[in-house]
Formats: sequence, C-alpha cells, structure tokens
Amino acid sequence: MKGFVGLLAVSLLTAAMAETKPLESATTGVSLRVPAGFEGDYDADFGGYVLQKGQTRLGIFAYSEGTVQETALAVSTALEQAGIEINYDHEPRYTEKGVFEAYPGRFENQPIALHICAVRGGEGNTFSAVAMAPKGSEASLKSLVESLCRSVQWSMPTGRQWARLFWGRRLTAAGSASNYSQGGAGNYGSYASGTTETYDFCRNGQYAYDYHSESFMSIEGMSASSTNADNHNGQWWLVVDIGGKATMLMDATDGRSFEFHTREQGEGVAMGNTHFTVSQSQRCY
Repeated sequence: MKGFVGLLAVSLLTAAMAETKPLESATTGVSLRVPAGFEGDYDADFGGYVLQKGQTRLGIFAYSEGTVQETALAVSTALEQAGIEINYDHEPRYTEKGVFEAYPGRFENQPIALHICAVRGGEGNTFSAVAMAPKGSEASLKSLVESLCRSVQWSMPTGRQWARLFWGRRLTAAGSASNYSQGGAGNYGSYASGTTETYDFCRNGQYAYDYHSESFMSIEGMSASSTNADNHNGQWWLVVDIGGKATMLMDATDGRSFEFHTREQGEGVAMGNTHFTVSQSQRCY
C-alpha cells in the first residue's frame, strides 16, 4: 500500500511538472517553471516575458544585478509605458524577503487588479513577476505571483561577465561632412563639420565622457564657425535583462543619468543609435 501511495505521488508530481514550462535565463541567473496554460514570449520593448492565460496577463522580469527597489521601479515603468495605469494607493513595503504588493489600476479603459513581487538573489541578481486581471481576481493573482517569486532558482548570472568587456576600454565615434556648391553669377558656398565622441570605462566602475563638434560655413565671401562641447563623468554599470538585452547605465556627478541599449555591432559596439570603435583607454584600466 505504501508503495502504491508513493507511486501515485510521483505520478501526480510528474503530471504537474509536465503541465508547466521551464524558463531559464543564464544571463540573469534565474530559472523557474511557467504556470500551466500561460502562453507568450519575450518582448524586447517591454523588457520581459509577456504571457497570457484567459483574462490573466503575466509579466516576468529578471536582471543580472540591481536592488529590489530598482527592479520594482523598472517594472512599474515598463507597465506604465505599456499603457497600464497603476493607482498607487499606498507606499510599497520592502522587507528582507523582497516586496509583495497589490494595487488597483486600469487597462484599456477597464478596471483591473494588479499584483507585483520583486526579490533578490544571493549573487545580486533580481527577479520580478507581475500579474493583472479584471477587478475581483485579487486572491488568485496574489497566489500566482508570490508562488513564482518564492520558487525562483538562483545561479551566477553570466551577463555580469559582459561588463568586463568594457574594463579599460575607450569607445570612440567620429564623423565629418562637407559640401561645396557653385551657383550662377559666381555665387558659391561651402560647409564642413566634424564631431568626436568618446567614453572611457574603468574597471572600478568610473567613466568619463567627452564630446566635441566644430562646423564652418562660407557663403559668398562671408564665413561663420561654431563649436560645441560636453563632458561628464561618474559611475557606470551594465545590466542584462531576462531576454539577454544589455543596457548601459550611467550616473554622472553633475546629477544627469543616462541609459543606452548596448550591443555588439560589426567590429565595434553600438550604444543607442551610435556606433563606436573600441580601443585601449589611456585614462584607466
């Protein structure tokens, strides 16, 4: 009889596992099983997995590093950019276990219930799940989201190693343009411009940025020139999300903050819409 009970338990567990789907992200060091019935995929613009089962929508996020507060803010921002209105009727309560909160909201002009959780692993990586459904689904959303945050398996995120590719490197983007035209009656004009943009990334997390541009214009013997420059420095770090999308984050000492989608492009690196060549930095290692 005991053997039969044990066999039945194993069979039920195997059946339950078969209904769920594994979701593994080596770059963020998280793995979990997606609840049965949820279908969807990673959305690079959203920054996470977008899944749906019936009227319940589920978002799954993870990052190679960060804090619970930073993760909750990133997820909330992604939701708002997707057109989801969240009514923050109370301040989030952060504990050693993470944050687990429920809020009312609206989506597509309909009232919704929303539940979010965010937790941090031992390697400094983070995970978050958020679920929403028509108002009245609060209990089921709470169970769904909290079970995901409490069942995450953690490992060392491989995305953390990507930052090492920038240690002691200078990124340079340079461009130039010129034009000459000659019209009737001896009229003529010319234009020339050049720009140089560099980033130096140091192993200690510091960076320095320099930008310089010059332009010259001449029309019928009259000329004018202009220059433009910008520079800042501060702290940098590279964060990779659950889909492998890398974002360069920079906090400048002058109070400005910057973030750029960062990826390999040809023989160099693209940050945002700018392509950079890579060389050894003379400022730091």
